[in-house]
Amino acid sequence: MAEIGISSTKLAAILLFGILTSTVLSVTAIRWLDREAPANGSAKVQEPQDDITWNSGMEALDTYQCRKAETKQIMLGGIEDNYAPAGEANVVITPKHSFVAKRIGPKGALTVDRNYDESGFDRFFLDTVEVPSKATSGLFVIGARSLTKTSNDSLNVGDIENMWKASHNASYLFGRPEEFPAWIASRNVFAARLSDMTFGKRRFYDNGKPFKRDYENLLDFITSSPNETRPLDVLLGDDHIVDFFGIAVCLPPEQEMGLTLRAVTDQIDPNYVNLGCRDANGENSCDPHAGDTLCSAALPLACFKPGDEPIKEPFTRANMHSKWTGGQVKFTAPIVGASLTNGAQAHAVCRKEFGDGFRATTHQERAESIQFLAKGSPPPANRAWVHSKTEPYANCWTIETDYKAATK
Repeated sequence: MAEIGISSTKLAAILLFGILTSTVLSVTAIRWLDREAPANGSAKVQEPQDDITWNSGMEALDTYQCRKAETKQIMLGGIEDNYAPAGEANVVITPKHSFVAKRIGPKGALTVDRNYDESGFDRFFLDTVEVPSKATSGLFVIGARSLTKTSNDSLNVGDIENMWKASHNASYLFGRPEEFPAWIASRNVFAARLSDMTFGKRRFYDNGKPFKRDYENLLDFITSSPNETRPLDVLLGDDHIVDFFGIAVCLPPEQEMGLTLRAVTDQIDPNYVNLGCRDANGENSCDPHAGDTLCSAALPLACFKPGDEPIKEPFTRANMHSKWTGGQVKFTAPIVGASLTNGAQAHAVCRKEFGDGFRATTHQERAESIQFLAKGSPPPANRAWVHSKTEPYANCWTIETDYKAATK
């Protein structure tokens, strides 16, 4: 690629927008998912929310929500200090800066040496953070303001050394907020979901065919890393002053766990089994969001056959209507949790062992609580694997895409 020989404040747009044109996003409105599941144990993701606002960039990062069982990690570049005097947060100059400066040229007309909070024209800002590659979702936030009334500056986030490929970073023209529908702006703070920061689609070879995109969006770029982290470059130039930037990512549990329930003979009728979360001391012993037992453990799999047996008088007097299933439960021999790959396989094990109509027991055979009653006898271990239809981290196996089809 030949060096660009233009020395004007429009060089950033020519280099970063003209070369890396991508699906553009707006700074007027954003929709992102509230990933936290409701308290009743369902993993149903809430509908996208409009009109999300905040008072600061850190508040946007702090309030970004992950699914239950996930942990959030925040990486920062600089300090959100409302553009305090330069020196409080410095960019470490690396060979990457020299590489980018050489490509920008010509002969130092534009430089890549802007610090956080530092003013001045015709200077690019470039800094890098390491982002965990196991991220399941995330949010990018940057505090920046233009030093001119009209701006043609561009922001690039990704792999700056491969930016000419138009498939290793996301490029946004900051001077045209109306063209960025997946961003939200609050004062001089801008934010977008990593999955909404899409990579270039419109760069073509000489023969008119579009370049192949290695990654669809910034989240895909991060998670495709073969290493534990992915370096993420943030380049903004050339007439913007940068306060700080931050990235919040959601990470899955470190250990793979499966959901189990305690199964004991019912005190009213020994022909029935009570399954639930509470142990002999009345304390919760299961985790419907992250699992509670290592998948390397071998436990029986609880298998359930729905039924419509009417509730009996002793159970009626004990006010057990909310726990009554009217069905039957049986337990397999101990199975290593990690040996089952998906929910459909778990259901198939139950059908093979106990006949048609049986499937893996879920942790909510009664919607009112994780406590239910079925006909049967408990296993010797008094504990068994059960299946979660909705929580991605509660099983040792993956959730089937079609629950009803998988149980047939």
